[in-house]
Amino acid sequence: MSRRRKSVKRKTKTATEIGIGILNEEGIFIHEPTSEAALSEKTAAYLREHYPEIPFNIDVLAGINLSVQQGVRAKKQGKTKSWPDIFIAVARQGYHGLFIEQKKHGERIVQVNNQQKYASPHVAAQAEMLQRLRNEGYCAEFAVGFAETQEVIDWYLGEEKS
Repeated sequence: MSRRRKSVKRKTKTATEIGIGILNEEGIFIHEPTSEAALSEKTAAYLREHYPEIPFNIDVLAGINLSVQQGVRAKKQGKTKSWPDIFIAVARQGYHGLFIEQKKHGERIVQVNNQQKYASPHVAAQAEMLQRLRNEGYCAEFAVGFAETQEVIDWYLGEEKS
């Protein structure tokens, strides 16, 4: 008679159990966060671990639904609509700095049936802001999911990786 171990309930599931992610070039499964807040947290952890000397800022209000009162207060304090989620404040690749507008894995930037139109007016406004920043000499990109965010960061920071 074999003894089976009682299963222990976990509060969180592993990346492979959730099944949301991609395999990178080395065949390693990269978990894709399912919320903007989790995506921001993972990006911040990645930057701190791999580029500890690089100054950056991540919009902590990204993906958070504010009450009307909180929204008014955030706007008074300088929150700008359509401002990108991430800013890396170092000059590289011929640019003054890097702005990234993050989207959750699977989120669309353009319409499925019309690649010339943005998925929503909000995304169109974000694209306009990214273009304004490009016009000022910054690298400014959309990144869908963590893997794409990581790819943009690694390209931009180049050989500075520690």
